Amino acid sequence: MKTKSQDTPSAETNSATAGGSATVLVLIETVTIKPRAKKVLAVGGAAILLIACVAAVMIFRFGSFSAATAFLGGDRLLVSPGSASFGERRADETSEVAFRIENLTRKPVRIVGATWSCTCMSTNDLPLEIPPGERRKVAVDVRPTPKISGTEQRVTFFTDCPDKPVMTVQIVGIVVE
Repeated sequence: MKTKSQDTPSAETNSATAGGSATVLVLIETVTIKPRAKKVLAVGGAAILLIACVAAVMIFRFGSFSAATAFLGGDRLLVSPGSASFGERRADETSEVAFRIENLTRKPVRIVGATWSCTCMSTNDLPLEIPPGERRKVAVDVRPTPKISGTEQRVTFFTDCPDKPVMTVQIVGIVVE
């Protein structure tokens, strides 16, 4: 190995291979980081580590990043997905669309009922009580009529939660013949 001074790159040569010889060049360069830059890097690294830890705790506590950010934004009752599809169905063919309702309050919440923008929807899951910190599924049965080709319908859930007495979701799909 040939070495020059520590301030200049060094080179390593003469590595033998089965079919002959090869030359490998390794460059080593010394970089000096100023003390102020070291502090900035340390603070930046600590900030990134803190953000990662907070995000991990939020995901662990709330189950998802979106639920955690909704909680931080003041929402204590979440419904997901906000829009669901029953896909392509023939008229008068029943399909189920499921929604999850999550209670982030400290008290039980009751989903007391729902209204539909179409008579083609119904559920047998209501009324429903959701304990604090838990989530429950609400299945909506959709049986589109022949009159509807492409559809966007709304379901409005009513709760006894004073912070969110109404939650609206959308159901979409295509009716084929």
